[in-house]
Amino acid sequence: MGYCFPLTIFLIFKFEVNCVKISGCVIAKNEEKNIARCINSYKDIVDEVIVVDTGSSDRTAEIAQNLGAKVYHYEWQNDFAKAKNFALSLAKGDWIIFLDADEFFAEGHCYNVKKYIKLIHRNKRFDGIGCRMANIQENGEIINYIVQIRIFRNHPDIRYKNSIHECIYKETSRLNVFFVEKDDILIYHTGYSSSIGMAKAERNLKLLLECEEKGDFPPYFNVYMSDSYFMMKDWDKAIVYAQKHIDSGVSMFGYNIKPYMNIIEAMLNRGDDLEVVIDKIKEFIKKFPDNPTFYMYMADALFSLKRYTEAFEFYKKAVELNASYRGFEINLAATNVYNIYYKMGYIYYLVNDYENAFSYFVESLKNKKHFFPAFMHLYMLVKYNAVHEKVALFNSIYDIQNEEDISFLTKALSILKDKELLTYYEGIWIKKYNQKDLTIAYTLFSNGLYQRAFMKFMEVYKACSPDDELRSITLAACILCSDAYSFRDNLDGFNVQDREFLELIFNFNDDKIPEKFNSIYLNVLRHIINVADDELLNKYLVLAQFFEKAVWKDILSIMIDNRMFASGLALCDYLYNIKSQGTDVQMEESELMFYMGLCYFKMEKYSEAKEMFSLAKDKGYRDNDLKDFMLWTNLYLRKM
Repeated sequence: MGYCFPLTIFLIFKFEVNCVKISGCVIAKNEEKNIARCINSYKDIVDEVIVVDTGSSDRTAEIAQNLGAKVYHYEWQNDFAKAKNFALSLAKGDWIIFLDADEFFAEGHCYNVKKYIKLIHRNKRFDGIGCRMANIQENGEIINYIVQIRIFRNHPDIRYKNSIHECIYKETSRLNVFFVEKDDILIYHTGYSSSIGMAKAERNLKLLLECEEKGDFPPYFNVYMSDSYFMMKDWDKAIVYAQKHIDSGVSMFGYNIKPYMNIIEAMLNRGDDLEVVIDKIKEFIKKFPDNPTFYMYMADALFSLKRYTEAFEFYKKAVELNASYRGFEINLAATNVYNIYYKMGYIYYLVNDYENAFSYFVESLKNKKHFFPAFMHLYMLVKYNAVHEKVALFNSIYDIQNEEDISFLTKALSILKDKELLTYYEGIWIKKYNQKDLTIAYTLFSNGLYQRAFMKFMEVYKACSPDDELRSITLAACILCSDAYSFRDNLDGFNVQDREFLELIFNFNDDKIPEKFNSIYLNVLRHIINVADDELLNKYLVLAQFFEKAVWKDILSIMIDNRMFASGLALCDYLYNIKSQGTDVQMEESELMFYMGLCYFKMEKYSEAKEMFSLAKDKGYRDNDLKDFMLWTNLYLRKM
């Protein structure tokens, strides 16, 4: 008998927990593309699904009913809280899951929802469960994480308020929330993806302005006004309302950082002086010293100013803080760590520390495998390695059993024109996945079979409205055809501007080339620079001297990006000589000195680099990167 009482308590507890009822609720209008995904993400754990349709003209209600939902029709009153509270009035469960139609739980996470509901059901201290929500693009790329309360007790005191940006609250006391990390419960939200964000911002702004006109405008609505104006690219008003929110002193759990973020990003988008932006970031770092976001902003601003040594330290600080950050405020570093690693790798690349550059580029790709800038720079580091070494490296990062990975590799290597690697991955792409896209044309192009490549590119070019990539690769293949300069019969099918460009190339008579052809010329050069023989490449480069708006600096950048430092040095020397003879190359002498120093530096000829950098400084070169390159050059010389 001594065990009866504890045993009875256990059985009662077990019975109560197992009898916890859960209602899934959603309000929807014309959500036929989203409603099934939303309901399916939690329907296995709920006892009922209540859908309140606010006036759909599509199949939303039909789809919901087919999934077993109870559908109720509600006359829309321009008030989200009223519609949601109507749904709550219909719910019979002990707990509510209330997602918007464009929200859904991460795969399998609904079972953790049920686990945590059971865990805290008897603990009346908690009214709800807070968790992370990932705002994502339509392709699944995460924009940021915020904190939301979408799971709460079904209690008459717990209801929604506000006609727009409605929030859950408790009438009689403070709402107490049990927080769960995103590894256990994560909600995805597509509502602010770039494809639909503008329409949603316009709708929200209209409702917010109505609230402001009626005087029903709590201070924290200012940040939502700022968000709407930001989405609509009205940077001035985005800043004004963000500042109003800050000045009001109101606190919003998990969202306090947002108006500060809006100010910085609006200033950047508005084109404010970066030094002014940096001063503002410094101010905000003091406000949020443990959040990595503003350290990342600071690093990006310094990077844009070519203050690379300073930028690296802020990137490093952002990474350190991100690793330990457990706060509830938005942390942009968490979703941008791939770019932080890339920028750190790029700085190491600039300083000729290729071992660390390699490591950071790999880390960047581990966080975002299909991030082309990191892939390109990693490839450049191993460009001259043996084919089997490059294959082993990329196969350690990418899964050849994954179609998206092979698709990315073939497209990336098509751009980089590595014929051995492209042939290898193209074989997998065609044989394993039976894909027959333009990859074969790129492979032909990379292997010097320009006529055959041109025919395949041209077939697609004629069949669609070609983008800049297809236009430039088709033009490049045409120009490199062995008979292209002697026969002019390859121009049929090109659009007007591309035909004009080819006629200009094939029939050049020393006239000035209009600026409208600059981008076409440079895009074509990016394709041919790694595949054309010296004669054809030089024939194409000679045209650069005739452009109305000079392209020499762009050509130098393309050469340096492709690690053609000796060619870049020779071009600088040529430009210096013709400039000395009076030709306007639209580059200052100090710039030429700097680029010569940069080429020497990348060739690890540090004494020559130091001489050129000193001359650049004496000639008046004032860009911030000179300071860093002179510092790095002196460090290398001290080690010699």
